[in-house]
This record gives sequence, structure tokens and C-alpha cells, in this order.
Amino acid sequence: MLIKLLLLTKNDYTQFIKDNVLPDKDHKLLDEFEMMTSYIEELIDHIKNKGIEVSNQLYDYVVDYGVMSETHIFFKPSNDYKENHTPSNDSSPLELHAAIIKRIQELADERKKTVAQTAKLGGIRQSTISEIMNGRSKHPKVSTILQYCQGCNISLSEFFDTHYFR
Repeated sequence: MLIKLLLLTKNDYTQFIKDNVLPDKDHKLLDEFEMMTSYIEELIDHIKNKGIEVSNQLYDYVVDYGVMSETHIFFKPSNDYKENHTPSNDSSPLELHAAIIKRIQELADERKKTVAQTAKLGGIRQSTISEIMNGRSKHPKVSTILQYCQGCNISLSEFFDTHYFR
């Protein structure tokens, strides 16, 4: 299923809070990616609690709904956003693909294995994990991350429950 992360303007957000109805118009697309339907609820629960960062901008969850074969997740800019945000240490928020790479490496290191060895345990092809780790695949499928989790004997929520994704 296609997941679209969409931005509400301040006026749209105000209208939504007042009327509980989203304006019927095009919204700014923050990001989009494919995801297996069975993992969408887990992703939305994670985002509801922690928000999301796209291009050094923090966003808070507002609402989600399904549209045919897509799920739209709406956000508003977070009040915690600081102008001129520059990551200064490992606890700073990362772009999503960078956070995924760091987490994959961290899990392999914890197991005293290489990323390739850990990926193989989950049934991921060498070429797939290589594309993710080298940044050629900026939006890996959740099913691929789940396979990596299975190779590490952890759940998908344990994968995302780290400061890299906050």
C-alpha cells in the first residue's frame, strides 16, 4: 500500500480542529513510500507518539485515513522545531534513511556480526542490504526492515524504539 505523508497548512489545521473535516484540496507531499498493509497501524502508532522528521523539520501527527489503495497521514509543523537545526551529536534527529542505516549497523554491532551476516539471517539479499547501507535505497520497504528485525530476533517496534527515530 502507498503511504503518503502530507502537510497541513496552519489554516487547514485550524479548520480541521474546528470542524473535524480536512479541506478537500492538494496538500504538500512530505514523503511517500510503499508498505505492507499489516504494518501500517504499527507505523501510525509510532508516529502518533513521536512525530516524524523530514528534511530537518519536525512534524506532529494530526490524522490519518485510507483513500482507495493509499493511506494518507497528515502532519503539522512541530512546535519543537528550532531554526538552523544542525545535528551535533548522536542524539540529534536524523533523516529517516540515515536513521535506518545507523540502526541497522548498531544492531549488527550489538550481535558482533557484520550487517551482511545479520541481513542474511533475515533472508535479505546482499544486493538489497548493500543498496540500503550505501544510500542508494533511501526508502527501504518495511518488509525489508522486518526481515532484518527477524534476523536480529527483535520486533519492528523495537527497531524503531531508539533515539534515532525521535
